[in-house]
Amino acid sequence: MIRKGSRIDTNQILSLFLEWEKEQGNPIEGSLKINFRKIISSYLGKGDRVFFVEEQEKGLKGYVFGHLVKRFPNGIYEKAKLVEVYVTPKYRMHNIGKELLTTFLSWVKKRGVRNILIETRTHDKKAISFWKKNRFKETWKVMEKKI
Repeated sequence: MIRKGSRIDTNQILSLFLEWEKEQGNPIEGSLKINFRKIISSYLGKGDRVFFVEEQEKGLKGYVFGHLVKRFPNGIYEKAKLVEVYVTPKYRMHNIGKELLTTFLSWVKKRGVRNILIETRTHDKKAISFWKKNRFKETWKVMEKKI
């Protein structure tokens, strides 16, 4: 069952996020956990931000969160940014990611927005495949350099 996330979900969402980061080879500790907890809180119950979770009998199995961006002076949003979708490995290939995405897209459409921006790591072939299957197109690249 997909529903809006609430404050009581914060610890489970944080656990899922840490699981995802570990999968990506980026185990997170200390202050970064606190920062993500703050990010989660900033998306719960806000008008232009949303957090949806997939809940099953024994807890949360996935989430999606994002926000509206580029507000015009007349108060209309130009696009939305989908920040992250995550489904635990055991529940992948059960359409949960697609259902979470569909729920987020419906939330965005109800607000009159027709463009969605996502970012993904260039080496994450599964994620890129997921986005392409859902008719997202690559429109630009971000370059990064450590100094």
